[in-house]
Amino acid sequence: MNPIPATTDVLLDQIRALGAFSSWSGSSAFRVEQIKAYCVPGNAKQAKGRMAVWVRGPAAKRPRILFPELVLRAMRFIAEPQRRGSRQHLSPGIFAMSVTGADAKLPGVLQNDEIYLALARRLLGLPDDHVDPTTERLETEQQQRWDDRHPDIRTIAGLQRETLLAYAESLSWQESGTKTADWVDLAYRTLFKRQGTSAWRSSEAQHRTDLAAVLEDIRSNPTHADIRDIEVAVFAMLYTTGLCMAGKVRASAVTTVVNSIADAADDGVLDNLKRLVEKDRAAENAAFAKLFQGALRRRGLR
Repeated sequence: MNPIPATTDVLLDQIRALGAFSSWSGSSAFRVEQIKAYCVPGNAKQAKGRMAVWVRGPAAKRPRILFPELVLRAMRFIAEPQRRGSRQHLSPGIFAMSVTGADAKLPGVLQNDEIYLALARRLLGLPDDHVDPTTERLETEQQQRWDDRHPDIRTIAGLQRETLLAYAESLSWQESGTKTADWVDLAYRTLFKRQGTSAWRSSEAQHRTDLAAVLEDIRSNPTHADIRDIEVAVFAMLYTTGLCMAGKVRASAVTTVVNSIADAADDGVLDNLKRLVEKDRAAENAAFAKLFQGALRRRGLR
């Protein structure tokens, strides 16, 4: 990686020698037209008198105007991930948000964020297909968090985890201290959010009716007497049956998962779940998800 110039004068000399550079996506190129003092009548008084770089894309009617101070910022943004703040992905939007202070008042920060990063990448000597290690790591971690929160329901273990995660999410939606939950409403809402499609909107009433029939069967059918007083098992029956009705899982999987969750509840494995939800009401919170997944692993449920 080329060093970052110590002064804007050195930077401008490098840009003059560059002549042209690829766009951020690599699909086109920008040509450096001229470097001169910024003095556009009626525009950006705070920028007048500053040196600026005029660049033009292949089909552009007007040039874009870049400022060397922002080019240097873009170079540091690429080369020094710690400067990116809490959002460390290498992306034009995050670069624009990272520009603060007097530089943020310069014109074109948002409009030209991709061009700044593309020019900075070329000046640093990086290839157009450069893969940023920090961004790659963050995306891998993000994908892992997504996978942890969205198991593969085609397996029994995955369906069991999905049902327990959905149950935890439904608890976070209840008012604190609620004694009696509307399980039909909670089951439908979690089903729609986690597994539903846009087509469900037009048949919501039917879905709710079907779930209400399942709940009534749990309450009245002697076959379900062993689970009707275990709320996590009641939810599991509604949730997995809803998935079965949608053609996402087999009926045999419903029975297996509900019985397994009911047994776990009887054994006290899930006793702390409500306390954890009360501690962190946002069930999507990454810390809660990590804690909950860890609890499942320790108890052999994951």
